[in-house]
Amino acid sequence: MTETYRVASAQIRRNLTAKQPLIVVAMKQTNHLYALGSSLRSSVFNAVSGLPRPAHMLVLDDEADDGSVLDAVVEAGQDPIFGNLKQIPRAIADLWDPRAVSPPSNLFATYVGYTATPQANLLQEDHNPLAPRDFVISLRTPLDSGYPVDLSNDRAPRSSTYPEPAGLDSFYTGGEVYYRRGASAEPVCGTRWPA
Repeated sequence: MTETYRVASAQIRRNLTAKQPLIVVAMKQTNHLYALGSSLRSSVFNAVSGLPRPAHMLVLDDEADDGSVLDAVVEAGQDPIFGNLKQIPRAIADLWDPRAVSPPSNLFATYVGYTATPQANLLQEDHNPLAPRDFVISLRTPLDSGYPVDLSNDRAPRSSTYPEPAGLDSFYTGGEVYYRRGASAEPVCGTRWPA
């Protein structure tokens, strides 16, 4: 696994000296994230610390509601530091702020978690290192308020949700709720839960 994300230190120094970006696409799976973090610490951090200028890391988390959200029910009563907690959010945060090693002082990281489930990033446990700290923005969609929105109007109202033409029973609430918790619930109004 460590070979998957290995980048030669000389290549990293060349990119940084030429101010060329280094782009890494990684699978959002714990072993992959820890392997990438190890590569960053062994190759990138040393090169960045030798720079006479700041270096910037941008982490884009696609489908940030899938794996990056800590589950309040599962983690209830767990010690946030020593408990048996979900590792994906912690492995992502370790990319720029590893728990065992201090990152270079001139490394600045920006984490952007995005998802089509608008409430996912707002309903975070406080101890999730990926919980929004600086800002949250809800992008406008064509059906933002149930009717087409003039996207050229920067004062058009925003919404934390979106209309579901099929009604409340058809709202997507995430895989955990829909497939696991919902499967054991009693059907409401004749709704059939997935098998």
